Amino acid sequence: MCRASEKSKPAEFPLAVALLILLGLTAPLVYAGKDVSLSDVPQAVRATIERELKDAEIDDLERDKDDGKIVYKIEAKGDNDIKMRVAKDGTLLRKEEELDPEALPAAVLDAIKKTFGDMDFGDIERNFRVGRKSIYKIEGDKGDRQIDLEIAEDGSIVRKRVKRRNDDDDLPGDFRDMRRTFMQLRCQLRVVAIGDSRVEKGIDPQYFLGEENRKYPMAFSFGGDVKGVSLAQILVEDYFVHGPKMEWVVYGVSTRIFNRYYRSGSDEDEIRGSRVYSEDKARWATLPVSSELVPAGAVDNDDSPWGFDGDDGVDDDLEDDDERDDALDDLRKGRYKFDTKRFEFFESMIQALAKHNIRMLAFSPPIHPVSIGQPCTDDDGTTRDAYDEYVAKMNAFAQKYPNFYFLDVNKKGEHNIEHKCFHNLDHLNRKGAKKLTLMLNDFMKAVDSDRKKNIEKYSDSSGSAMLK
Repeated sequence: MCRASEKSKPAEFPLAVALLILLGLTAPLVYAGKDVSLSDVPQAVRATIERELKDAEIDDLERDKDDGKIVYKIEAKGDNDIKMRVAKDGTLLRKEEELDPEALPAAVLDAIKKTFGDMDFGDIERNFRVGRKSIYKIEGDKGDRQIDLEIAEDGSIVRKRVKRRNDDDDLPGDFRDMRRTFMQLRCQLRVVAIGDSRVEKGIDPQYFLGEENRKYPMAFSFGGDVKGVSLAQILVEDYFVHGPKMEWVVYGVSTRIFNRYYRSGSDEDEIRGSRVYSEDKARWATLPVSSELVPAGAVDNDDSPWGFDGDDGVDDDLEDDDERDDALDDLRKGRYKFDTKRFEFFESMIQALAKHNIRMLAFSPPIHPVSIGQPCTDDDGTTRDAYDEYVAKMNAFAQKYPNFYFLDVNKKGEHNIEHKCFHNLDHLNRKGAKKLTLMLNDFMKAVDSDRKKNIEKYSDSSGSAMLK
């Protein structure tokens, strides 16, 4: 219990603490989104606001800081919602305004009429940025099609996306997403990567090809959801071969996909029985080839614009003793039997690609170096003998088909990818993904340029040259 004298004693308050509190209380009054009234803003700002808003009523007015400069953010409501940013000197920096169809300029309406005829309008927004022409963002419907447009004031169409409403609802969700992405990028894709989560987290397609791919994705990873050979066969034979610019299919061929004891969820029957799949197969010859490139920012994908979903950082989970012991336990349980039917599916893909002059680069996804010398080379139960047989089968395909290449990157764990490039036993982190992707990219460049010495160097069955 405290004594009365202690209760009545004034608390000591350090000067440094007082200064910190004072700064914390006063700093937002200067820059951090302070609400202000119209009478508080500079005259130039007020004039711009009154000119642009007309009869609209201000709902929110803030003074804030943007790139080190004072700006005023305004939200207003009238017949339509308006958002603006105005510089301290009164310059209108940005304005987003909802519009009714009758407020569209004649040139914009004419462009819509010529392209689609009559259509039902949805949301319309006029988007102004300082130094640029105004852009009209327009959503609408035409029959069973959903239309998304961006049109300049002079009527030139900046961006156009049209898709049938709910045309793929009968497809399994994962495949529906893959199909949508492929359809969006079909006319510009040159490289696609497929496989399981080892590809999703181990291949970063932004490092394929060159600088243009960083702006307009021409390489994309469909890894993560392509766990089985039969689903890969659908993608390759019924979709990828219809990419007019397709050059390479990069396939992370894990030994587990040929292991009869390893099974993954499969939706192949549901896909083949769907209306959309049947319609796709029937219309490839009539689909137009677009020369418009889809920029990275417009790619409709939850992960990166290149389909990469890797793990951040360079921490290696297996540095933890418990995680390491669990991994070693998984590598001691061997159970493997080759599924000949899956090999037939795999060979069918190679043949289908050959007919369209598309090459396949298959590689063994790297496993953490902790696997070196263990009874199993993968936690699915791949024995060391089974791994050797898998490599022999892949090399036999490489000898048989000129469009097929195989790189044994993993080498039963005896690769030169250091443990800090791994996130866990069988997944790389971002650093490792970049290293692996650049490695495969170098190989494809060597093949594409037909440099015989480099081809011999990189296609050495040991894979050692690739890892130096």
